[in-house]
Amino acid sequence: MELTLKDCVDNLMRVINGRNVAILLPGYSLHELIERKEEFKKFNLCTATVNDFWLIEEQFGNVDIAMCSAAECGVPTDRHIEYLDRKDDNLFVTESLSFKDQSKLDDIMEKYPKKLFFFAAEQSGIYPFLKGKGARLEAPMNFLALPSFTTLVILCTIIKVPTVFLFGADGGKLGKDLYCMPDWGKGAKIAGSLGRLLYDTSILNGGLWAKTYKQACDLYEVEPPRIINCSEKSYYNIFEKMSYDKTWEVLND
Repeated sequence: MELTLKDCVDNLMRVINGRNVAILLPGYSLHELIERKEEFKKFNLCTATVNDFWLIEEQFGNVDIAMCSAAECGVPTDRHIEYLDRKDDNLFVTESLSFKDQSKLDDIMEKYPKKLFFFAAEQSGIYPFLKGKGARLEAPMNFLALPSFTTLVILCTIIKVPTVFLFGADGGKLGKDLYCMPDWGKGAKIAGSLGRLLYDTSILNGGLWAKTYKQACDLYEVEPPRIINCSEKSYYNIFEKMSYDKTWEVLND
């Protein structure tokens, strides 16, 4: 079985269902969202996260979209299958080439056609967006490989989500001090070094993200949504920053 561009986009649009999207990341400021999660859930946002999604779910609750495409994710693991097996109308975003066991790819597509979205991360900056055939299926979208959550931002943009909220976009490891969500699970595969944090920050603030994002908007003929970074101490200065209280005011409008 193969999933087409339309299949994947239909899955994405069904799960988001016209809602604003909250992308949850493991930075320290996510702790406040955990404390206020019951009032937050009243806003009925579509929630998404990346990679070790279960660690956030243990404290926040189930998310609507889990993106697992990094090589260290080892797709598909038992946790990924458990996510797909849920009765929730959720979505698993990944790459076909990220499957540790390629023989399982066809079985996954056959069993969960309504719960999958495939994209491809292009390592070369020469052609960050390509249309056509992927390695195993019709490639829905090919993107330049950037920090994982930026792919979710682009997907939200393509289907015209009105506003994207970033929570916990202030994580990383500075020297020996882990700067992340309290009680973060041992062995979590987050940004593991100052070098990685600096790299992600340089990508976001240094112009490559802006160029890549503009290419995506131009290619799919869409206007950027409002992107609000609800982590006032985040290093990602390219996004509009806002306190939690102010964010609540925006959500209440």
